[in-house]
Amino acid sequence: MKIEKLILENFKGVKDRQELEIKPITIFCGPNSSGKSSCIHALAALAQTMKLSNTQVPIVLDDEFAQIHLGRFMDVVHSRSIDDSFRIGVGLDSVKYIISATKPSPKVPPSLAIEVEYKAKGNVQEVYIQSAKIDFRKQQYFLSKVDEEFTISQGKNPKRLPFNMISTGKFGFRPKDVFEKAGKPNDEIMQAFFLGENINRNLSEALTKVLYLGPFRQGPLRRYPTRGSQPSEVGAAGEAAIPMLANEFSRSDMDHPNLEKISEWIDKMGLGKRVVIAPVANTDLYDVSLNLDDGASLSLPDLGYGISQVLPVLVQCSFAPRGSTLLFEQPELHLHEGAARKLGAVFVDVVKEKNITILAETHSPYLVMEILQCIRDGLIDKNDFVLYDVCRRDGQSVFKKVLIETEDDGSLWLEHPWTQGLER
Repeated sequence: MKIEKLILENFKGVKDRQELEIKPITIFCGPNSSGKSSCIHALAALAQTMKLSNTQVPIVLDDEFAQIHLGRFMDVVHSRSIDDSFRIGVGLDSVKYIISATKPSPKVPPSLAIEVEYKAKGNVQEVYIQSAKIDFRKQQYFLSKVDEEFTISQGKNPKRLPFNMISTGKFGFRPKDVFEKAGKPNDEIMQAFFLGENINRNLSEALTKVLYLGPFRQGPLRRYPTRGSQPSEVGAAGEAAIPMLANEFSRSDMDHPNLEKISEWIDKMGLGKRVVIAPVANTDLYDVSLNLDDGASLSLPDLGYGISQVLPVLVQCSFAPRGSTLLFEQPELHLHEGAARKLGAVFVDVVKEKNITILAETHSPYLVMEILQCIRDGLIDKNDFVLYDVCRRDGQSVFKKVLIETEDDGSLWLEHPWTQGLER
């Protein structure tokens, strides 16, 4: 199950409705403050909503335990009006029929798309769901809030169903009084109940595999504390990258597949030969160093900033479960252009090996050129890559899908200024 579509409207830099195709490698490029991060922030907000077990709010824009802090409703709604709403939607492919009222037809594509309209009320700007549009296996449903309940309609020419839905928190909906009343619920009610269960469970599976790494990362430390933690992702600032490596190191004296893979990537990027993790006796601290091509071994603070900034990117890529969606802001931060270029090859490796989706916003044409070279060399299909050129026009972000064509000699042509004057 993968995210294959993102829908935004009146969210951050996006004013007019944007429906963006998501490919295994999806790159956003453009000037500063053009709105490249809007898509990444929307997905990160949905993901942290699903992951934070201590909340049932419909979307987490900010929270003490949030990874991304977007502020309050008025900070993210493009129009800056409390009376307006913003929309976020996602489309998933290969969704699972968790449970069904009728036998599923194998001829119907197993797809799910949900688009949610969020509004806010009161001085605290409490966010709530105003409406939702759902497309599940070619069946369309529309929910609209009335008081504390939702009317539900079905079909392309929507027919109002004779019962209401209620919110069960986050992305959950179910028919009101589905099991509370005596007697057997009718087929329409049961179908709506199973619809809610399928939406919630499929979204939960997809969004809990969305892993975010922001542009402001932890600086290099002389020694890294682990504090007995068992993180499953590097965190927004990459603060858990070394504990993840340390945990793998402590579990086995010999078997360190992620450390080996990361060292292999470091070597290919021309940054060194091998990452070395060493425990400090009788403490929860670890030393981290890098063996260089000339035989020297230096700790991270003595290597400059680039290594410490790209290491969380590589750790995220290596440890991520199959089918994950990785969100990166400026993954090439502080890297030399040669290393930034080879980071593109790392992304191709990860997508191929682990069926992962990567969304990144970047200022590096070299990273993009390497991905194109991998397409040219047959390492990844052209249809698995999409590049969006983002600019700010008339007060809003505009996303242009960059045209990529294959010439007769096998070379690639892009309708983008980055391809002019760049040599490999």
